[in-house]
Amino acid sequence: MGCLTHYATGPAPIYFGSGYITQPEWWKVGFVCSILFIICFLGIGPVWWKMVGLW
Repeated sequence: MGCLTHYATGPAPIYFGSGYITQPEWWKVGFVCSILFIICFLGIGPVWWKMVGLW
């Protein structure tokens, strides 16, 4: 989940601060990752829980 913002993880300020990636690019990637996370958690997660007998 650390990819969502430019300050969310330890190495993120280094990438952002050094100009390796711009803030708009970082936010675009974070948005795409958040959509993927939602798909995994709400789509695949319940199926997995059902398979292992937790739900």
